Amino acid sequence: MKKKSLLIVLLIICNLCKAKHINFNSNCIFNDSTVIHQISFSRSGNPGNDYKDLLEKEQYTIIIEENGDVILKWNGKCPPSKNNTVICSYSGTIKKNQFSKLTNKLKKIKYTELQKLYVPLKEYEHVTSDIYIITYNNGVKKKIIDQNFEIDGLKEFREILIKLKKEIKWTPVKGFN
Repeated sequence: MKKKSLLIVLLIICNLCKAKHINFNSNCIFNDSTVIHQISFSRSGNPGNDYKDLLEKEQYTIIIEENGDVILKWNGKCPPSKNNTVICSYSGTIKKNQFSKLTNKLKKIKYTELQKLYVPLKEYEHVTSDIYIITYNNGVKKKIIDQNFEIDGLKEFREILIKLKKEIKWTPVKGFN
C-alpha cells in the first residue's frame, strides 16, 4: 500500500512539474524552468551622431517574439522627415531554431542571475548602453542595462543579435512609431 501511495504522489508531482514548465529528471532534481517568450535588445547612444537609415543605424531596438516575429524600430520617437522618407520600423521573421539558439545562449549565461546594471569602473560615463529585456514564464521580465560592455556572456549575446539583425530580411512597416 505504501508503494502505491508513493507512486501516486510521485506521479502527481511529475504532472504538476510538467504543467508549470518545470523539468523533473529521474534524479528528482528541479532544473531551470525559465521559458523565454520575448527578447528585446536596445542599443542607445547620442542620436545626433547617427544619421543612417534604421537598417544601418547603431542605435535601435529589436524585439524578437517566440513565434519568430521580429520588429526593428527606432529608439525613442521617430524623427520627423520631409515627405515621410524616414522609415521608423521594419518587420521580419526568424526560424524557431534561431529563437531556440538565442534562448539557449541566455540560459547558458544564466541571465536570471545577472545584475540589473553594469556600469564602467572608470570615472567617465558612457553615453551608450545595451539594454536587454527578457520576458519569460508568461510575464516575468528581466531588464539588464550594460554600460560596461565587458561581461563575456552579454558581449557574445550582443554579437549574435547584431549578426542576426544583418541576416533578417526586413520589410518596412507603415504607420508604426
